[in-house]
Amino acid sequence: MKKLIVMMLMCSVLSLFSQIIALQGGESFALAALPVQLQISMKQGENKTLTLEESLLSGYLWTARLSNPALQVIMTHQLQETTGGAPTMVGAMTAQIIGNVPGETIVDFVLCRAGDKESAPQATIRCQVLVAGTAIVAPQPILVTPIVPQPVAPAPQPVVVAPEAQPVVVTPPAQPAVVAAPLPPPPPRPMELEHEYFYSLEQLPNDCFVKLRRDGGEIEFYLESKARDGYEWHALYDDDKLYVQIDNDYNDKVYLHGHKNKRSMRCTEIEITGRDRYQGRVILEYRRVRRGKAERPIKVVNVMVNVR
Repeated sequence: MKKLIVMMLMCSVLSLFSQIIALQGGESFALAALPVQLQISMKQGENKTLTLEESLLSGYLWTARLSNPALQVIMTHQLQETTGGAPTMVGAMTAQIIGNVPGETIVDFVLCRAGDKESAPQATIRCQVLVAGTAIVAPQPILVTPIVPQPVAPAPQPVVVAPEAQPVVVTPPAQPAVVAAPLPPPPPRPMELEHEYFYSLEQLPNDCFVKLRRDGGEIEFYLESKARDGYEWHALYDDDKLYVQIDNDYNDKVYLHGHKNKRSMRCTEIEITGRDRYQGRVILEYRRVRRGKAERPIKVVNVMVNVR
C-alpha cells in the first residue's frame, strides 16, 4: 500500500513538471492552446519577447503581476488584421521581458476584462524568469621549481661539491584578455504628460506617465484629433480606481510647448482623476468609427498612472 501511494505522488510531480515550457524568446500562443507554466532563462542585460492572443476590442486584456516590481516588463497591445485589411475582435499582446534584475522573479500573466473585478479571470499563465549574473576571474601565475640532480664524485677522486641550485621561476604564456560584453543601454524613460498642455501625434510617444494625488487629484491634457473626419480617442482603464473623461469636440484655448500664451485649438480633451492609491495604466487608442464599426487604431498610447 505504501509503495502504491509513493508511485502516485511521483506521477503527480512528474505531470506537474511536464507542463513547464522552457522559452527561447519570440514564441506565440493562441487562446485555444495556452500553457499552464512557462520558464525563461537569460543573462543579465538580455531581453526576450513573448506573444499571447487576446480580445482587445471586447475588453479582455492581458495584465502582469510581478513578485519583484524592479523587473522591467513592457507590454504592447495591438489588433490583428484579416486578408481584406479590416480589424477582427482578436488581438495580440507582446511582452518584452528585460533581464535587469538578477535572480528569480515570478510573473503572472492574467487575462481579464478591464475594470471588472467581479468576473473571474479568463486565463492565468505563471512565468518563471531566471536572470543569471556574470563574473570573470583573472588567471593566477604558476610557479614551477624543477628538481636539479646533485653530481656524485667517483672514488677515489676528490669529492666535488656543486653549488646550491636556485629555484627557477617559469612564467606561463600570456593569456588573451577576457572582456565582458557591454550591457545594452537602459530603455528610455517614458515622457511625463504636463497639465493643460497640447500634444500633436508626432510629439506623443507610445509610452508616457502621469502622477496624481488620491482623493480627487486630476490632470487635463489635450491631444491632436480630427473629429470631423470621424477620428476619435478612446480609453481602456480600471474604472474602480480611476475616472477618465474624454471630449473629442473640444474647441478652446490650450498651451503649446514653447509658447507662454494659450492659443485656440480644435482637439480632444482628456481628464484623468485618481480615486484611491493605484498604479496601473490607461490605454488610449486613436481610431475612426465608420457605420458603427471601429477601424484598426492608427495610434496606441500606454499612459502609466501613479496615484499616491
